[in-house]
Amino acid sequence: MTKVVPILLAVTLLTACGADRNQAPTASLSAGASEVALGDEITLDGTASTDPDGDPLLFRWSVDAPQGSAVDLSGERAQTVSFTPDILGTYTVRLSVDDGEFESQPVAVTVEATGSGAPVADAGDDQSVEVGAEVTLDGTGSSDPNGDALTYTWSIKQPPPGSSASLDDPSAAQPTFTADVAGDYIIALVVSDGELESQEDTVTISAGSGNLPPQADAGEDQTADVGREVVLEGGGTDPDSSELTYFWSFVSRPTGSNAAISGAVTDTARFTPDVEGTYEIELKVSDEESSDTDTVVVTAETSVSTTCLLISEYIEGSSDNKAVELYNCDNAPIDLSGFGLCVVSNANTTCTNYDIALDGELAAGDVLTLCNTGLDSAVYDPANCDVVDGSVNFNGNDRIVVYEDVDDSGDFGTGDIPADTFGEITNVPSSATTWSDTTLRRCDFERLDGASGFDFTQYFVEAATDDFSDFGQAPTEGCP
Repeated sequence: MTKVVPILLAVTLLTACGADRNQAPTASLSAGASEVALGDEITLDGTASTDPDGDPLLFRWSVDAPQGSAVDLSGERAQTVSFTPDILGTYTVRLSVDDGEFESQPVAVTVEATGSGAPVADAGDDQSVEVGAEVTLDGTGSSDPNGDALTYTWSIKQPPPGSSASLDDPSAAQPTFTADVAGDYIIALVVSDGELESQEDTVTISAGSGNLPPQADAGEDQTADVGREVVLEGGGTDPDSSELTYFWSFVSRPTGSNAAISGAVTDTARFTPDVEGTYEIELKVSDEESSDTDTVVVTAETSVSTTCLLISEYIEGSSDNKAVELYNCDNAPIDLSGFGLCVVSNANTTCTNYDIALDGELAAGDVLTLCNTGLDSAVYDPANCDVVDGSVNFNGNDRIVVYEDVDDSGDFGTGDIPADTFGEITNVPSSATTWSDTTLRRCDFERLDGASGFDFTQYFVEAATDDFSDFGQAPTEGCP
């Protein structure tokens, strides 16, 4: 049986004073007016929002618009936003602010869209083309709040130097022209319903000398374990066979994450999720003239270690007769230097003390015994214990965690993975004597992650207080 030298790590719990706790921000919202003419732009201002701690704020906007309206503010994150009512009726705009830990209560204002309203011109999306290409413009996205028929007036507002381009039919909904020189063509559109004219809308057509943009590929979405390195296998293609550069960056991370990307300027990057949640990462691929982006989503979950190291016996006996037995249920030896054992005591929801770094090698099918220094030799001879340590100390409502020390910090922290647990880590038993004065022997080898419900009768057979008769012997699977 392997002998292990115990290493006691003291963990100091710092309790923050109430004055140092982060406080929630407060959202403040004002509108330029409570009424606006249909088709006119209105601006909403959230700059008066505050955070008592001076933290930077993230602004979250939303709008309840009349049925049929295309107004949408859900993607807006600026301190001020503007929109143009496209349908008569009431628009309720809401704002909440987030300091990274707390989100404020939302505030709202209502804006009433009135009047007949001018039509709205939509000159279509910007385009990139090669010199000599025929370009089709598209104004069919233009609209009239009253549903009136529209007439179109297009013009080449600003051609590149040296261009003699002209529109084939400036009054058509979809006119064409030929990009005759390289550069940007700024095209303007105004629409009319016969009574009112829209504001001018423009579209930019960029004509290049032949370079075509690359295409980015950030790879497939992934599911990963917290604390385990994720490989981002991206790439890019370029129709001109131009040399490409790469840049990875986080679009979003879960609250509290400090994950960082390594190899961010290569096609294959890496990062380690440090908390559960969704990580969205963007890959930007560039040639000398243009670029393209693609995103990949990595969903990180906490899981049980792939190593089978079980809490095979739990003894919470009289006085200091306390002991734990660990069992290697793998088919190969386990290097215990990468593992630790700790106690989640009383009302705590994480390991606060009694943390033991394990060491040595545990053979397949063998057990490791850990005993309290106060163990009564008349009950069990401490000389037969592999580890004798005062940190093997727990009461009837304490939970025990055997964990893989992924970050090699010597204590159970963010990113470390439970190998097995006794009890539910964050669920404090209702009684301080739930598991007192008892010996429990493992009969079900399903590994427990400390997050799911825990009923010891499903996994252990109970014996009498201070019963060490099977302690140090490998368990047998099969519950009665």
